[in-house]
Amino acid sequence: MRNVSQYFEVIEKAIEYSLAEAAEIEIERRDATRGTIEGVVYFADGSRLEFTERVVIENRCLVKKECCYQFVGHDMASGASEKPATKQLLEG
Repeated sequence: MRNVSQYFEVIEKAIEYSLAEAAEIEIERRDATRGTIEGVVYFADGSRLEFTERVVIENRCLVKKECCYQFVGHDMASGASEKPATKQLLEG
């Protein structure tokens, strides 16, 4: 791989051809060999995948310097499971 733009295109295409309903993606290219991609991928059931990757190209190989992935299930995304826990704290 010669530049981070190639990698970011692969990520965007993977999301485009996935079962995702929508996505919000931000890309910051510091130069040809360094950059960050972050975003949120939304699914039909209300769940979402939040992600961030900071990558560099070293010796023509992609290296993930920092990455974070968080899947939020539809029950957490709607806040449904948070309400009972809050209620228990207030009553208890």
